[in-house]
Amino acid sequence: MMKMNRTALHILLGICLMLFASPSSMAQSGDMDHQHHHDAHGAATLSLDNGKKWATDEPLRQAMLGINHAAMSAVGAFHDNRLSKAEGEKLAAYIHQQVTYMVANCNLSPKADAGLHVLIGDLLQAAETLKTRPQSMEGLPRILQTLNRYADYFDHPDWVLDHP
Repeated sequence: MMKMNRTALHILLGICLMLFASPSSMAQSGDMDHQHHHDAHGAATLSLDNGKKWATDEPLRQAMLGINHAAMSAVGAFHDNRLSKAEGEKLAAYIHQQVTYMVANCNLSPKADAGLHVLIGDLLQAAETLKTRPQSMEGLPRILQTLNRYADYFDHPDWVLDHP
């Protein structure tokens, strides 16, 4: 059997994400377990800022990089069908920790913040799935899908969904 390199694995996982992602799950914003300290805004939707990506700040970039790195470190185990419940719980707890940090410290415009909440909702829902069903396509693959969507809507210099 041929061994896959990391790039081929990521491409394969990306294809799986596209095949298994449902349009309704991409549109859901999810419920948050935290108090939000930013300005009030209307229904959360993902959109660009007049055709451009939204500006990011250091707390947002730091939290998203942490989530990215943690998620990418679990890809091999997921691919080999050996991502354990304990590992899923640990990754889920880390995602919750980073989201809490992000919400408490980021300072985005209300419209950018509203879009970010769509992504946060998806991350938190996927993290909940990781706790009980770490090999589910609604867990780690959805997290990676959300991280890719983040890059489509937010200007995060040097963002790459490919950490070692």
